[in-house]
Amino acid sequence: MNRYEIIQKIGNMYQIGNTESGEFSYVQALKTVGKNIKDY
Repeated sequence: MNRYEIIQKIGNMYQIGNTESGEFSYVQALKTVGKNIKDY
C-alpha cells in the first residue's frame, strides 16, 4: 500500500506526522466510531 492509499483509507484528519513512520492516531480514529484500541 502506498502513502496515498494509506491516507485515503484511514483519513488525513488522523495523520499526525510522517506516513512512512505510521504516524496516524488510530486511537483517535477508533474513538470517533465508538471503539477502543485495547479491543484490538
